[in-house]
Amino acid sequence: IVFEEDATSQLAVWNLQTEISDAESITFLLAVLRDGNRIGELGFVPAAGAGWTDEQFVAVARRALDRLAEAPRKKLAPEGE
Repeated sequence: IVFEEDATSQLAVWNLQTEISDAESITFLLAVLRDGNRIGELGFVPAAGAGWTDEQFVAVARRALDRLAEAPRKKLAPEGE
């Protein structure tokens, strides 16, 4: 659905369908986000009466990326310590 990136962040959003039989399929809305060295994953499986449009899910994923950018960064110890 969407792929966005700048110098420090990336956002990729997919709408996937998996056939579970000849007559049934399941839809998954998935997003992977990165800000610097922090990553996040967002998933949603719509149900009857509880779905989002692609645009709504992309808006939530963008908000998740904004929140990820605000999260405290963990300082990693150098290798060997």
